Amino acid sequence: MSITAVMRASLIPVFVSSVMGFAHAQDQTPAVPENCTKMESKVLPASVCLDPEGWALADVGSSAELEFSTLDQALYLIIMTEPDYFDIETLRKAVLTNIQLAAKLNKVEVVESENVSLAGREFGHLIYGARIGDIDANYNNYFTGIEGVGSLQVVFFTFDRPISDYNDTIATVVASIEVGE
Repeated sequence: MSITAVMRASLIPVFVSSVMGFAHAQDQTPAVPENCTKMESKVLPASVCLDPEGWALADVGSSAELEFSTLDQALYLIIMTEPDYFDIETLRKAVLTNIQLAAKLNKVEVVESENVSLAGREFGHLIYGARIGDIDANYNNYFTGIEGVGSLQVVFFTFDRPISDYNDTIATVVASIEVGE
């Protein structure tokens, strides 16, 4: 599969307008709720654990393997898996290329671009936003490649409020990410 296919698969639909706003992620790692439901990929050895009192399955119209929303549908989460391996920098470029294609001539605001350690491996991490048509879309995206296995993106997005309003919820889900070999 070409990187173009991965980049096209990374496009995320947008639905509701909001005002962009960002803040850096918290430094403390929250505990994973005991009553969480483990949601596993069928493509990669990867999972997240979601609190059923806060999350539900969703259909956001993306090409993602798994799609969820908070019960109030204010925050969305998609798990994108690819059977082809791409390194972190290739994935970072694909994410930014896709959001720029969706935003057309509107500016993409990258608030944070870093590498972080999650689930015992290195992930790329981007916080970004862009105006897409009449919609201000805000994203918090974690991504990695697993050599010989494939590539993974864990993408949170919102349109009603700044993505930073959901830092605690996002941090709890991110703390639950598990990735095998």
